[in-house]
Amino acid sequence: MPVLHQFVPTLEPGATGNHALEIQRLLRSRGWRSELFCYETKPPLEQAGYDYREYGRRVRADPDDLLLYHVAIGSVVADWVMEREERLLLYFHNITPPEYFDRWEPFAAYACSWALSQLRRLVPRTTFAMAASEFSQADLAHLGYLDTAVVPILFDTAQSEAEADGATRARLESARLRGGAQWLFIGRLSPNKAQEDIIKAFAVYRRAYDPDARLAILGSDAESTYGKALRQYVNALGLAGAVEIPGGVADPVKVAYLHTSDVFVYLSEHEGFGVPILEAWCHRLPVVAFDAGAIGEVAGDGALLLEDKAPTMVAAAVHRMLSDAELRSAIEARAAKRLELFGLDRTQTKFMEIVESVRGARR
Repeated sequence: MPVLHQFVPTLEPGATGNHALEIQRLLRSRGWRSELFCYETKPPLEQAGYDYREYGRRVRADPDDLLLYHVAIGSVVADWVMEREERLLLYFHNITPPEYFDRWEPFAAYACSWALSQLRRLVPRTTFAMAASEFSQADLAHLGYLDTAVVPILFDTAQSEAEADGATRARLESARLRGGAQWLFIGRLSPNKAQEDIIKAFAVYRRAYDPDARLAILGSDAESTYGKALRQYVNALGLAGAVEIPGGVADPVKVAYLHTSDVFVYLSEHEGFGVPILEAWCHRLPVVAFDAGAIGEVAGDGALLLEDKAPTMVAAAVHRMLSDAELRSAIEARAAKRLELFGLDRTQTKFMEIVESVRGARR
């Protein structure tokens, strides 16, 4: 039986964790043995992975095993796999530039710098490196990785069929009946994702177009220094009753927001992929996004892409999206076609082609 085991710094819900779980399901369905190893797990995935040091102890290790390490943040797991002898594959989710965290979270800045250092040192150790986007693949090439390919995040586009939390949906639908557009953002609260720019644009939108509009910013790390600053900023702008920042939420709650929102606004300055755009598309939610990092590459013509994210520009773009039915219909149709490009059948095939090729190559 062929073997590919995955190693991640932290196994938790989110782009990296969900991607790793999809890979595991895929490999097992094709007759491979595949386990997940990590430094730590977070709810509800406590039982989904082993401590990384259990490879070779509780889980048998063999020289012919393939190991896949997911790069996103610095970790002792990277140093550990660097010392192994099994063939190593890399999946590069991208690393946030440390300077984004310098003012807010010194430890996060250090963790990103550590990850960049490890990524450089992994070059001679890596048999093949996959990247989530061409944007990230270019980073690998710059560091000297030779054998690389773009393999988009394995994402289940059928998630639009997932059940929404009933109480949350009822509350949000009641708010919609009172009038006003519902803006939505999904993603970790982090300076590179620039949620403060969404709040600025939202304030302008309420003043210029829709005084009853509401904004929900869903994402973990709401209690970080940056997350607390966002809440203070909301209060300072007099938006406390119009903006929700509930932190990380369970999937059924997230689905409720996706079902009941009017527009998805994404103004991140550095993204290696942008899974939330696909989530919005799954629920036929129109997207207004800033063209930075891999966002333009992923969104293509399926979103209203902005080269300037000044608050007035963003507010005007959202107003146009919500008031121009013809534009919204055209973008929605293009988004549906782009979503097909990221269907599991395509991404699974690409992933397995690479894994089978590495497996069949001479050590």
